[in-house]
Amino acid sequence: MKKTIDYVGFASQKGEIDVYLAPGKEVKLVLFYHGFKGFKDWGAWHLMVDQFTKRGLSIALMNGTHNGIGSNLTEFTELDLFSRNSISAEQKDIKEAFFTLEEFLKNSDLTLKEKHLIGHSKGGANAILFAKHNAGIKSVTSWAGVADWESLFSFAEKEQWKKDGVLHVPNTRTGQDLPLSHEIWVDYNQNEEHWNIMKAASELPIPLLLVHGTEDEVIPMDQAKQIYDLCLHALLIPIENANHTFGASHPWTEEVLPTHLDEVLESTIDFILDSDTEVMY
Repeated sequence: MKKTIDYVGFASQKGEIDVYLAPGKEVKLVLFYHGFKGFKDWGAWHLMVDQFTKRGLSIALMNGTHNGIGSNLTEFTELDLFSRNSISAEQKDIKEAFFTLEEFLKNSDLTLKEKHLIGHSKGGANAILFAKHNAGIKSVTSWAGVADWESLFSFAEKEQWKKDGVLHVPNTRTGQDLPLSHEIWVDYNQNEEHWNIMKAASELPIPLLLVHGTEDEVIPMDQAKQIYDLCLHALLIPIENANHTFGASHPWTEEVLPTHLDEVLESTIDFILDSDTEVMY
């Protein structure tokens, strides 16, 4: 069963969540958070929900409130919001999405048994940070995730960005130049220690899965290896010959998942269902 609900996130902005419930009164909930220039209706994400629900996992696909997507669910029409999409904004969105989902389940006479978090790319980093700084998450999975924010913004000339107040990044799919306010970099620098992905990953008291394509052209697999080498409790699964989106693209017109993404899902779901052991230090 699919249900679309709204939540109120960062700066009182609204975002949408698509909830797909597995049968039963007790809910094992997986929240999926997209990456940079991503959104819940991107590519083949919608095709992966059946893989979860048929194995007893309910899954929610969320849009960040500042991801640039408005009433047109597949186009970047809210560029002012996109320009201010800081780490603080994304962390607030995940928190409020979970809160709204918990209220939805309660009002539906369902019992929330456990919560899991998956993020793709930039969303993978956000998933790790959120799981570190918020109790109650049972496992966290990073797909093609970022290991440090400095590398993510390495393309930016920082002094010019500060002087201009904004820089633009191309979206090759839409042909748009997407604005990024310097506020984003200020937010990171003011919270640099708190938003340290490697430190957060190393201190996670819950199972951590890193899934990365060996041919990732956006976030090199070395970033997953950096986290893996630092975190004795992490599990790293390389997807041979897979790119950054595991074979998916937007729009995705086929009725089946790309082979690499199907492989990612199988490994991820097995990991979530087996994540019963708390990490001990």
